[in-house]
Amino acid sequence: MSKTHYGHRRTTHYSRFAPTPDAWCGSRSLVPDPIRTFTPHESTGTRNRYCLLEQTGQRLSLTPAGQELLRLAQRVLPEIEVTRSRFKLMADGCGGRLHIAVECLPCAQWLNPALAAFMRDWPDIDVDVVSQYRFSALPALLDYQIDACLTPDQMPHGDLHHEPLFSYPLCLAVGKQHRLATRQTFTASDLAEETLLTYPVERSRLDVFTHLLQPAGLEPRYHKTVGDTELMLGMVASGRGVAVIPAWLAERSAWREDLCLLFPADPLTKQLWLVVRKEDMGKPWLMGFIGLLRG
Repeated sequence: MSKTHYGHRRTTHYSRFAPTPDAWCGSRSLVPDPIRTFTPHESTGTRNRYCLLEQTGQRLSLTPAGQELLRLAQRVLPEIEVTRSRFKLMADGCGGRLHIAVECLPCAQWLNPALAAFMRDWPDIDVDVVSQYRFSALPALLDYQIDACLTPDQMPHGDLHHEPLFSYPLCLAVGKQHRLATRQTFTASDLAEETLLTYPVERSRLDVFTHLLQPAGLEPRYHKTVGDTELMLGMVASGRGVAVIPAWLAERSAWREDLCLLFPADPLTKQLWLVVRKEDMGKPWLMGFIGLLRG
């Protein structure tokens, strides 16, 4: 005798039953009514009864409604098992979720090696880099839509922890044939005659505008946005513009030999932060991730 076990992990098909009708509490049917029928509650408040099994002699088979319920069980029960396993890992401090927003576009390249090492060391952590909260990370962190944010800007809030990772200077990248190539420093006025290449974000988040041009009351001759770092530096190397970027990023570029790097006359240094919820700071896997970022 084999039968479908609703509500249990195993879902197998009915075949034949040996018991007599008396084996089912005196019922003339092989299956009691609560199992034979299904009564869902609908949003309208009405109730419909659906027959799940049909009996032909001593043989039982699933009705279309029964087959639909079986398919539902086959989809849902494995997910419940996975969730149960994840709960156990969380209780042991080994499982969890790390969804990260990156507000610093070039920092995504720096993050990738640390993420690869983290996923190897913590295989039971669900890892993702979430792009839709790139510039709205504060509410996303507080609403548990993401778990961390890599950003050069602090997010003042009492429920958040700011972990300093490293500081870095900004520099002006120009081509080797550029008029400024022989200089070691630059000022905002030097940019007023240039085609300025930046990432495609609002000006309020671009340091070249907020810390250099706007305080001096200046504008670049032209402003062009480029979404890819290597393409941007390739344009700089070929004389199509200049770019103010993190010095470490320029040093790692494939175009480094074709660039000259100038630094602001008044040094401009930024700090990279990993921002997380304070309540998560005790989790071993998060401390492991911070250690990889700092290493």
